[in-house]
Amino acid sequence: TRNRCTIVDLGNYDTYSTIRNAMQAAGIEKIDNVIITHWHGDHSGQHYQTDVSRGYDHWKADFDMTETVFWICNMPTAFDDGSADYLYQSFPNNTINVITDNGHKFDWYGTSWSVYNASEADFNYYDNNTNDYNAYSMIVYCEYGNTRICNTGDINDVAQRRAIDQGYVFKSDIMTIPHHGVNSAGVGEF
Repeated sequence: TRNRCTIVDLGNYDTYSTIRNAMQAAGIEKIDNVIITHWHGDHSGQHYQTDVSRGYDHWKADFDMTETVFWICNMPTAFDDGSADYLYQSFPNNTINVITDNGHKFDWYGTSWSVYNASEADFNYYDNNTNDYNAYSMIVYCEYGNTRICNTGDINDVAQRRAIDQGYVFKSDIMTIPHHGVNSAGVGEF
């Protein structure tokens, strides 16, 4: 919205300059919310580097994040590349909310957000039905006026089928293609 910025996933560390340049060209100086769908480095801003700390330092140097509120997945830490720990270290005074339930909602200056595929029941299902950690990605919906946007993180074909079966899929005007559009995600489910 005007004068407010929410980012769903921070992208790869190696694509940071592209993201930064686009945001700065749009006049964005402050980030109000960051939603991290899962702890793989290409979504948490930490991928392709040997020092996991560097990604957040760049964000903090280029944008005002002193009051940024984080909404993070409850993905089992065994799948984390170290990003979660460094997020807490990098932003010790920020609010960091861990999403643990489906349908979790929050409103932010005219936008309405809801999160699915985040419950312990979902994780237990994936533990027994897939060995692909991407299934644990949160599905994030945003409503702004009459526009509905769905970010699917990296959910795979098993998670897509579960999302449909559990009713986590809603009509959207804009949807990101699961797992960057790769064939293994079973994009046809959506």
